Order: sequence, then C-alpha cells, then structure tokens
Amino acid sequence: AGFYVLLVEASYSEGNPETYVCPVRLVTGDSVESVSRTVPECVIAQIRSGAAVAVLIDALADRSSCKTLLSAIVDGRTFRSRGGAEIRARSMPSAGVTLSGRPREMKVFRSEKEQSNSSVLFGDQMILKLFRKIDEGVNPDVEAGTFLSVDAHCPFVPQMLGVVEYRQGKSVSSVAMLQKLIPSEGDLWVVMRDVLKNGVFNTAGSVAGIDDIGFVELARREDTTPLSPILGSTEALIRDLGRTTGELHLALSASGMNASFAPVLVDESFFEGLADGFARKVRAVTESLNLQMAGLPAQMQEIAQQVIVESAALVESFRHLKEVMQRSGTLGRMNGIRCHGDYHLGQVLLSQGQCFVLDFEGEPLLPIAERKKHQPALKDVAGMLRSFSYAAKSLLKDGVADTEQHRLGAARWEKAASALFIREYCNVLGPDTTLLPQKPEEFGALLKALILDKAYYELQYELSSRPAWIDIPLVGIEELLVRGTSR
Repeated sequence: AGFYVLLVEASYSEGNPETYVCPVRLVTGDSVESVSRTVPECVIAQIRSGAAVAVLIDALADRSSCKTLLSAIVDGRTFRSRGGAEIRARSMPSAGVTLSGRPREMKVFRSEKEQSNSSVLFGDQMILKLFRKIDEGVNPDVEAGTFLSVDAHCPFVPQMLGVVEYRQGKSVSSVAMLQKLIPSEGDLWVVMRDVLKNGVFNTAGSVAGIDDIGFVELARREDTTPLSPILGSTEALIRDLGRTTGELHLALSASGMNASFAPVLVDESFFEGLADGFARKVRAVTESLNLQMAGLPAQMQEIAQQVIVESAALVESFRHLKEVMQRSGTLGRMNGIRCHGDYHLGQVLLSQGQCFVLDFEGEPLLPIAERKKHQPALKDVAGMLRSFSYAAKSLLKDGVADTEQHRLGAARWEKAASALFIREYCNVLGPDTTLLPQKPEEFGALLKALILDKAYYELQYELSSRPAWIDIPLVGIEELLVRGTSR
C-alpha cells in the first residue's frame, strides 16, 4: 500500500519553527467506514468529491503501510520528491540474519505506550520508531544505538537493524529507526513500582547508620548489609542497574572506534554552560511558580516560597562550581562522554533478569546539537537518582502508601537505593577512572549540582505540562537544600 511522508513545519509567534514527520495514506471505498470506526483518533481529515468520501489517516495506523516501510528498509529503497529531496531507507550490514525469514509476513502492532514518538512492532522480533519531531542532523538515538550495538557490540542495548533518513542537499535528518525487539517483563519504572507496592516501605523504627548520613557517604561504606532490609527484593535490581550503567559508560567512553564518541576533557566551558543553563531554568521556574502559587496547597506554597528565596544563592553556587573543580584538579583530568542524556527507570527494560538500556535521544526539549555534547558521566547518575525519587514519591502520591511510617520508609528506600546504585556503578568504573572526580568532596559537589539541575528541569516540565505532579520535584529540591541529602 502506498503512502506519503509529509514534513510539516509549525511556526510560532515566539520561538523557532519546528518540523514534524507525518506519514499519511488516503483511504477510499469500503475501508472508509471501518477505519473511521476502529481508529478514529488516526483520521486526519475527511475528503468529499460529490457522493464519494475518503479519509486521510496516519499511515502508521495502517498495517500494509507499515509493512511497506519495513520492506523499504529491507530492500534499501530511496524515494525522491519533485523538489529533489529524498527519503532514504537502508538496513545495517550486520542485520542480515535478523531481517531474513520473510519479515513482510510478520504481524504488525502499533504501540499504545504514551511517548513523543510513534512505535510499530513487527511480530515479536522488531520495533520501528518513527521520530515525530525532527531536527537537522542524525538523531542521537540512531547514532548511539548504531555505535553501541554495531561498533561496540554492547550486549545490553537493542541491536540496530535499519534507519530511514530525510535528505535535502547536504542536510540529513533521521526519520525512523528499526531495532531488534527485546522481550521483557516491562521497564524498570513499572517493575520497580510493582515491587515497592508489596510492602518495602513498611520499614519501622530507626535504622542504625542510615538516617544520619547522606547517600554519597553511605555509598562509600564497605558494608552494605544495613541496606538489605530497606531495599528488600529491589536490591538485586538496583545492583544490576548500577553495574549495567557503569558498563554502558565504559562502552560510551571507548576510544578508537568512532571519533564522535571519543572522550573529551571536561573544561571550563562545560561548567559555564551548566551555570548559564541552570540560571535560565531558575528564572523560568520562578516565574511559573509565582503565576501558579495561589493554586498550590498550603504546604507546597511554603516549599515553593523557600525554593524561590534560595534560588539566587543556588545560581551563585553553580557559578563557583568551576572554581571548586579547578582547585581540586578535576578540570584537566576528568573526561566527558556522550551520555544517555535522559536516563531514568523508564528507559531500562528488564528481560530475563538482565537490564537493557533504550532511547538515547537525550532530553527532548533540547536541540540535537545540545544533546550530542559530551557531558560528565554523573549526568546520567543524577538522572537515575531522580527517577528513584519519583518512583518512591509517586507511590505516596497515588495513595498506595500514605502513612507517616510509609513516608519514612520511602525516604530510607530512596537513600539506600541511591547509595547502592552509586556503589555498584563506581565499582565497575574502578578507582582510577577518568570519568569521575577523584575526591569525595568534588564528587558530591558535582553530583548535587547535576541532581539539582535535573530537578529544576523536571519542575519546569511539570509546571507547564503536568501541574498535579509538581510536588515531587519541588520536595526533591527542598530535600537537597535543607537536608543535604547528597552530602
């Protein structure tokens, strides 16, 4: 079945224009009624010509169109527009075995998972991701997925099978990618929350050696036995996740295979950019909080006011972080890498007890060039620690665990999970790694800054898109400010 790929440019009164990919198919005849009834959300427009009626639909809602796209990747086809632009599809040389065996006959399922892109499953073997919003340049997910699975042969990322690109002159934009489908028990966000619902937060009484120190210090302790009763059946998951993250960063820092992924020294410009970016987030968050203050619950208003008051000092501390790293010798020694960039529990699948890392696009609000910049490896660590916080606090928010005992247990679980994750991660990298600050004080200072930066990013997102959730990042920021969680 034939279909068209439209590139639609959206222009705004403020900000830069954006380009969206919209594959469309015209449905006519007897199929019109069926399509309108079964997938009404995919109908874009109804077209009438006399008594005849047709509908324009999202082509990914049509199984035959999806198979046409898969066939184009398998066959390495190129489609040209009248203006000279091209849609070019190709498979990876290493994908020959996986793509053999009559892939066009596979069953087609459109994923219903909420996400910014669209995914189509071909049987239980392959998944195609279509990037809805595209920018000039190869998408980081395509670049990292190809490097890790094809060049570095990482066993814990899905195999890259093929890509679809839009080309106009020398400009290239990623349209879609095809990967091996990982059969799984679910992503770690779902798995971890399901485990936590079964009573991990019921920890009673004080836990010796846990309540009075931060998770960074806790991670440095040789004996992790006190963490076991707090973590319960999540302990093995967190250990494996920490080790997998360490192995991932070692793979991403491997030099000699791809110049784009070769480590680079973290210099002054990174810390200057971090401080400038954080200052912008603080301004945006402060403005939004003031606008929405009256609608917040009294307790959240109090925390929001405190965060606003502390914001100027926070921005100043970010300005001084560069000097802290200079004095300690971290500048000129620590390497930055192409991080995952948007690392959280939802980006990791659990398959037969093993973690698989997905979705290397980076933070979707950032332009591609920003997402491809080398960063300290601790950026991903900070993202995962914030995800632990979301997992724990979301259960309290959902009412699954809502007593004071549960709240205390959730805080202890978050601290213990963070400590064990850091410990396992650092053990994989080793004591002589150039990916981390060597001194504990600088390690803690950089990690705290990156966690705060991530928490403000989350708060900015929740304020604009999901106001009912702002309490989670807001409380997380308060904990870092008041209780020194990461000391």
